Order: sequence, then C-alpha cells, then structure tokens
Amino acid sequence: MRSKSLDLPLLLWALSWNVQDLIASPIAKYERTALMVSDELPDLLTKWHKSPRGHNQGIKTKGALQATTQFALDVVGQVVNKEMGAIGQLMRCSTEDLSEEELLAINWEDLKQAVRTRAPTIWSLLHRCAWVKKQQRNTMKDPNSIILYMISMASYSRSNRNNLCQRLIAIYLKSCGTAAKAFDTLHALGITMSQKWTYRGLEALSQNAHDSLLRDMDLHPYFLSHDNLNMKFRVFEQRSDHQSHFDSGTAGTVFIIKNPSAVRPSNPAFQARRAIGSKNPLNAMDILKLEMQAAPRLASRAIDVSFSTF
Repeated sequence: MRSKSLDLPLLLWALSWNVQDLIASPIAKYERTALMVSDELPDLLTKWHKSPRGHNQGIKTKGALQATTQFALDVVGQVVNKEMGAIGQLMRCSTEDLSEEELLAINWEDLKQAVRTRAPTIWSLLHRCAWVKKQQRNTMKDPNSIILYMISMASYSRSNRNNLCQRLIAIYLKSCGTAAKAFDTLHALGITMSQKWTYRGLEALSQNAHDSLLRDMDLHPYFLSHDNLNMKFRVFEQRSDHQSHFDSGTAGTVFIIKNPSAVRPSNPAFQARRAIGSKNPLNAMDILKLEMQAAPRLASRAIDVSFSTF
C-alpha cells in the first residue's frame, strides 16, 4: 500500500469490482471472497456504523454513522419498493366492479398471512413500530390487523385501484350508518373508499340482488311475506328542500324454494292436523320445555353483536 501510495479506502474501493485488472486477479478474488463471507464482516459493519468510544481517553474516533445509515435506508427503500409492488397485485381491484361474492371471498386471516408472505421486510418494520416487548404479556392486543391495514393504506395511496380493504370497510361502515362527513374524513385518510363510490357500490349490490331474485323466481317456486314499516331519514345539512323526514311503507321478503323434494302442503291434511292440535293445545309449561330443548342449538349459532372482527 505504501509503495503504491494507497490508503485503506482506496484499497477497498479497488478490490470492490472497480479496477478491471483486480476483478479477474486470483489473489484479489480470493481476498475479496474471504471478506464477503467472513464471520467478522457483520461486526466490522457494526463498528464502522458506530465506533466504540472511551470517556475522556484520547481523540474520539469518527465512525461512518451518516454514510452507513444512508446506505441502509437506500437498501431498505429498494426492498420496500419491490414488496409494495407485490402487495399492489394482491390489493388490486377495479374501482367500478363490486359484487357480493367478491366481498364475501375476503378472509381477514388469510389476507394477513398473504401480505406477511409477500412483504416480510415491511411487515417486520411496522411490527417494530406497532409492538414492543413489554406488550408480550398482553394476550388481548394483537397488532397484526393494525399492521395489515397500515400496509393497505400505503398501497391505496400509491394507486386507488389497490382498494381491497378500503371497499370492504366502506361497505361495512355504511351498513353501520356512518355519516357522510365521517366518510369524507376516512376517505381522505385512505381508510375507506369515497362516499360517492360507496353509494354506487350499494346500488350495484342491490341491483345484482334484485336481478338474482327475479331469475330465481322464474326458475323456482316461491312465496311472499310482507308487513308495514316506518323509516326515519336523517340529514346533517338541512335546507328548505332537504329536511329530515319520517316515511311509512311496506317491506316484503320473497322465499325461494330451491329444494326439489319440497312440495306444497295439502290443505285437507293441514286442516286435519290443526284439528288434532286444537284438542291438545300447548300450555305455558310446554312452551318453556321446548325453549329449554332448543336453547343449546340456538346458543351454538348465536352471534355476539357487541364485538365483531373482519
């Protein structure tokens, strides 16, 4: 090094595939490979990043903190950009098409696993942001859903077509009666689709359900049950032509009979069975016993509406 007037930075630069004569040189190839695969390399990088310093003992050594930090950010940035491209393919949906089958096909747990597989680096970084070791004893708090939605919001920010989670949450919140002003805020934050898209989506779902019902009515027998109802319509910005109001109407449910073995009950048989039942009517104790018998079956299918997960 002294005979060639080289210092250590120039020597490392020359060995690192920058001088053509040293690329194919057997000696240079051996030394370069030995450095790249050595067990000491991670420790070298750690010491270069932040060199050890004694307290009031001679001149302080200047580490390569700024250079190594910027290099690490550049490398992580390249990995993150590649992983976000893979996430975009997973979250990609058309901004126009919406169907009940598409919404019901979304499984939150499967989606978390798929995102974690496609973007392990991003998931690891956000996990460090959203979770600390002190939370390990907290078995009720799981940051995975939060991390998934953080990634989905970043993907939606890149392209409004990466809206798999946003359309799901938009339909859910609209079904809960979320106000229009709240939708504007949530859309601005990248949490949901816009209010306009949500209304169009609900209209599309309604129209698809209506068309499917008409097709089933043409193919299968059916019967209708209906009753009166009262509905309150609220507005949050009242004007002379835009007021809250209370409407009355009629709602009906069409029951499609798709079971080919189902037959219409015979009216004489129904009357005979009813006559038998009238001679031995149910009392309060009979009803209570029947309810107790049905309670285990109902409990197994009960849904707790106080807590819901996606």
